[in-house]
Amino acid sequence: MSLRQREVARRLYAKELNESTLVYKEHEDTYAPQYLLTPTGAQCNRVFVVGLHLQKRKTLALILTTGALDWPDPTGVFPIYAGQYQQQAVTQ
Repeated sequence: MSLRQREVARRLYAKELNESTLVYKEHEDTYAPQYLLTPTGAQCNRVFVVGLHLQKRKTLALILTTGALDWPDPTGVFPIYAGQYQQQAVTQ
């Protein structure tokens, strides 16, 4: 059994993340990672974001919490979602 190493999280501006639309897999293996291709050509499997959580709204009968990280990124906001598998994020 080979151990897979976790990929490095990429640091992106909100505008770059929000403008990224192409998602792909390099091969069709069940556990193959999905990548996001950004407009600058970066391949992202994980993204590192930092900001201030200013909005919180519960939707879908309290199953999903939505919000946005607004600060300190001057290019836009990061939309965030926390669902039934992130109970700690939903309750805070």
